[in-house]
Amino acid sequence: MNCPTMVGPMAEVQPTVLCVDDDASNLELYQRALRGRYHVLVATGGHDALRFFESHAIAVVLTDVRMPEMDGAALLREVAQRSPLTRRVIVTGYADSENLITAINAGQLHQVVTKPWRPAELTQMLDRLTAAHHNDRTQQGLLGELERTNHDLIANERMLQDALDQRGYDLYQAPRLLAAVRTTPN
Repeated sequence: MNCPTMVGPMAEVQPTVLCVDDDASNLELYQRALRGRYHVLVATGGHDALRFFESHAIAVVLTDVRMPEMDGAALLREVAQRSPLTRRVIVTGYADSENLITAINAGQLHQVVTKPWRPAELTQMLDRLTAAHHNDRTQQGLLGELERTNHDLIANERMLQDALDQRGYDLYQAPRLLAAVRTTPN
């Protein structure tokens, strides 16, 4: 789950950022640059990264393009299927990489970051992406609430219509019943 951090009297939840790179020194750089601002998860490969989706709401995935077993494009394609609202970022030192072009063409990216990256620029970009993720999740929640409310309103409308139909029938029958009572000898 996301890790809470106290800000003033209210507790806020830090957005979760998953950093994926087969180079441990790069993962350490991410952790140092992002610590305190985000809940940072790290994985050394695509398969390890995907396991985090079972137990965490991940706002952004930052992944290296070139990794053994599962490259960045394949990872982001899988992330897009499992968690469509998660923002997807490729980090590369090879701007003309075939894997990068594949990922871009597949429409699985929100951003490309070139190495070497600057911490201030990285956090600025992550702030934008995590805000967009938060807005999308909020919108999704509100749409779900609207659908439930709409469903309830339709059910209530049916119930009221049934009650009105019954009342109309009762009013239709009332004169006949009254006439029958008047004609019945005591």
